[in-house]
Amino acid sequence: MIDEILSRLPTKSLLRFRSVSKSLCDGIGSPDFIRLHTLRSPNKLLIIIHKVRYEYGEDTKTMYTIHSQDQLSSSYTGITPAEYPFGCIRTISGSCNGILCVYDQLRSAIHLWNPSIRRKATVYEHPSWDPCLAHGFGFDPVTGDYKILRASEAGTFVYTMKTHTWREIASPAYPVSYVNGSPCLFKITIIKGCLAVECFKDEGDDHRWIWVRNTAASWSVFELNKGERATYGGLLVNHYAKGIRVFNPETGVRSRLGHLIRSSFIIGFATCIKSLELLDIYEKHNRQI
Repeated sequence: MIDEILSRLPTKSLLRFRSVSKSLCDGIGSPDFIRLHTLRSPNKLLIIIHKVRYEYGEDTKTMYTIHSQDQLSSSYTGITPAEYPFGCIRTISGSCNGILCVYDQLRSAIHLWNPSIRRKATVYEHPSWDPCLAHGFGFDPVTGDYKILRASEAGTFVYTMKTHTWREIASPAYPVSYVNGSPCLFKITIIKGCLAVECFKDEGDDHRWIWVRNTAASWSVFELNKGERATYGGLLVNHYAKGIRVFNPETGVRSRLGHLIRSSFIIGFATCIKSLELLDIYEKHNRQI
């Protein structure tokens, strides 16, 4: 009964409750409870990364802000920015169960980062000097383990978090010189649990539509503005000079994401859910930030 109640509470409350007693701390940090809480988490987050220029000769800083998807607006009132833990923008290779996979090419490292609890684990690349063509990240429900895929000209490798090891797997029979890091179905996405398809008349055409198949087995269609694309969590985005425009096809509402402060600009964003993931994965490899 206690687990049933706790699994429906927000992550911020659960982190505080860990200090109540040792038994409560162990229970909240157990892998089984974390999986249960993740499955029941309804809270989707939008992570916006900002480059901030400071006056008087100070160095620039990279900050991030966390928004719920119903908070999309040009105002940052009440939202406290935090310093981006990787110094500057790095490639976000994927998102799974509240964890973002961030590729740091400069340090030949891959960071698994949970922004909702500010935890990260760092994985160093397979000792191959060949440039990486693409990374993939996901959760294997059969083994209950997170895995990272690395594709390069030297071969294809998989890293498993439980064993902290890389292993080589079979590569395509023909030499690989290019790998598209996007999902295989490039024009298909999921919006609020519904299948959605992006369509256009001709390749490169700016006139596009999103078709969403709802629960009544019928299709709804939304016309997109120039530059909008189906991406992160069913939101469509369009970068422009003063920030980012976001369109939610489910509600038909467009929002403008402005700058954090006058001297900042948006350099990236990602979506994830609130979860406790990484709280239990090899504490010695995690660092609170």
